[in-house]
Amino acid sequence: MRDHQSEGPGKPGKRNRRRSPDTRHSRKKTDSQRRTGQSQGISVRRIQDDVYELVYPRKARLLRDDIEEVYDMIAHEEWDLAVDELLWLLRECRELLEAHQLLGRIALFQNKLDLARAHLGHAYELGLNATGKDFRGRLPFTQAANRPLLQATRDLVECLIRLNERDLATSVAQQLLQWDPSDPLHVRDLCPPS
Repeated sequence: MRDHQSEGPGKPGKRNRRRSPDTRHSRKKTDSQRRTGQSQGISVRRIQDDVYELVYPRKARLLRDDIEEVYDMIAHEEWDLAVDELLWLLRECRELLEAHQLLGRIALFQNKLDLARAHLGHAYELGLNATGKDFRGRLPFTQAANRPLLQATRDLVECLIRLNERDLATSVAQQLLQWDPSDPLHVRDLCPPS
């Protein structure tokens, strides 16, 4: 991954969808005016039997297009722009779990392990708070709403291993496997049971 400032001219149409600072400011007022109350937080919804999916606050759902723009920035290796956008999104909605997940993943890639741990750990905590301590269901990766939490948890395991915190990494890996025992992110390969 290279720094976005080292790139040449942007790809055609790539920046056309981006908001200028003036547009962002105007939209922020509009979103605030539409907001009808404080965020209720992330929760879980039963799909069938013991299968659940995360349900995000309305504000987080309204920011879905912005997250898609961040994926475009990442695909074009525009790291600074992606980080700036994600930080702005977190100012708009602290419970935007996917923003923490992406910030953590970028930091992990850039070997900024303490920063990665902070963001990935926050995403993981949001997931733990949503499920509660007595949760016994599954959060399968096949449910798109669960993917940011599961990916953040898997990346947190990698980060903790790289920080030589093996016991904590094992504990987090065990939680990930409780959420999705099918192990689609191969956490068992990353952190084999002792």
